[in-house]
Order: sequence, then C-alpha cells, then structure tokens
Amino acid sequence: MQKSLPWDLLGEVNYVGNHGVQILGVGEGNQPLLLAPTTVNSRRPLLRYTAASVKAIGNWNMSYYEGLSSKIEKRFQNGISFLSTFTYGHALDLSNPALDLCDGCGNGDTIQDNYRRFANHSSSDNDVRLRYVLAGSFELPFGKGKPLLANSKWGAALAGGWRLVPIFQAQTGLPFTPSLSFDAANAGTVTRPNRTCDGNLSSRTLQRYFDTSCFTAGASYVFGNSGRNVLRGPGIANLDVGIQRDFRIPVEHETILNFRLESFNSLNHPQFSAPGATVGSATYGVITSTSTDNRQLQFGMRVSF
Repeated sequence: MQKSLPWDLLGEVNYVGNHGVQILGVGEGNQPLLLAPTTVNSRRPLLRYTAASVKAIGNWNMSYYEGLSSKIEKRFQNGISFLSTFTYGHALDLSNPALDLCDGCGNGDTIQDNYRRFANHSSSDNDVRLRYVLAGSFELPFGKGKPLLANSKWGAALAGGWRLVPIFQAQTGLPFTPSLSFDAANAGTVTRPNRTCDGNLSSRTLQRYFDTSCFTAGASYVFGNSGRNVLRGPGIANLDVGIQRDFRIPVEHETILNFRLESFNSLNHPQFSAPGATVGSATYGVITSTSTDNRQLQFGMRVSF
C-alpha cells in the first residue's frame, strides 16, 4: 500500500511471505542408529562399506519467512532527500542453506540427530527480527540561494555546496546455539546441552551475556534437549556519515571534481560479536570481540567529464 503524505513524502507498507521447499541441506549420512558406549565407527549403518563419516546432501531442508516492512521516502527537493525504512520479520529453516560454504555459522547448523531433522527447526541464522535504516542527502544551508552566507563571496565559496550524507542502521541481534565441547551422545555429531531454564538475562554484561547455568551437559549416550538458535547475540546500532562537494573545473568541456570525506562507525560505537557458546569453555557466555572495526576515515575524489 502506498500513500502520498504532506511535505512531499511517500509512505509505503508491504507484507512479504514465502515458503521454500526441497532446499539442499547437509548432514551426517553414516550416523549410528543406536546410542551406546561402544565406538561410533563400530555402530555406523554403512559399516559394510565404510566406517568413516559421510557427508550427505539432500533436498530435505525448508524455509519460511513472514515480514512487514514500511518506508517513508522524500525525493530530492530543496536540497533534501531521504529514505527511512523499518522491517519486522521472522525467518525459519531447518539448517543454513549455504551448506559447507557457511564457515562462520557455528554449531547451530550441525544436525544433532540426523534421523529427526525437524528437531532442528528454528529461527534462521540470518533472522533479524527488527531493522531500521535511515539514509539521506542534505545540502548544508550555506552559500548562494541558501539562508546563510548567501551574500558573502568568500563565505559562500568556502562553505557553500556541501552535502551531508548519513546512513544510520539499527537491528536486533542474530541467533546462536549453545553446544558441548564433546560428543556426549557418542553419535559422531555435535551434542547440544540440556536446557533447564530460559537463559536470557534482563541485565547483560560482556562477562555474562546469558545465564550459563541454564545449559548443562546431560547424561551420557543421550541427545541434549536444547534447541537450535535459542539465544540471540548483541544487536547493531551504527552511523556512517559522508560529506561531499562538487567543484566545477573551468575547462572547455564541463568537468566536475567531486570531493568527499567519509566516516564509518562515526560515533566509534563498539558493535559486539556473539558470546562464547561452548559449555565449560573459558569464554562460555563471555563476549571477547567486536563484529565491526572501530571508526574509519577515508578521503575520495572523482572527476566527471
């Protein structure tokens, strides 16, 4: 739905829903049928042919997405243009469809029990529930035809013609999966812990991002009951700002020199990575790194002719 709004604004609201079927997924194709204290290789169903792990790729994966998005747009007029968007959505699947290309997806995409794949059904690795973005271009009010310094020759020459180009984005964090450092089920896969309570904290710190006591190792030769992607990492709030100006070069053909100064993570606000999710490790529940770089500045020039 679209509607014209006052001050030459355009409002739009969209609903998006889709369901994907027969998507490729990867799992263990030689996982033992029974959980027991004997060696994993001695219990593999394909032992007649191989005692090794077998990577099996099939079209058993599926995905769902439903989302509501909105935007307010102002096309360039009187030196101002911007686009403001907000999205609320939810993506679910059984496993990340990137297969082995998803090197950074973590243990959430290891199928714990390959004979009960639907137990892996949960929020997708890239599930962002809430996301807001504001991008625009704003001419500064200095120089010819502007409210300030319009009659000042040198003031207009120095301060006129500059544009401010900000991009602000904020979103909720991505989900992650707690796991054990050892194969407690003795199934040849990554075993998840038992979840005894919710795990989310009302007051989080870098040293204790979630309640680590809620995830514990269970009995031997039994799969853990914790689901996939049951916790969420830190969100993102980032501002990039650029300032630009076009200079006309007095030559025979029209030539424009565009100068810009760009600042990434302008507020130098730390964007934290997900905490350690391996039960019992030294970094369990602890955030030890950031997901983006500190503030960066760069200059650029472009000649158009």
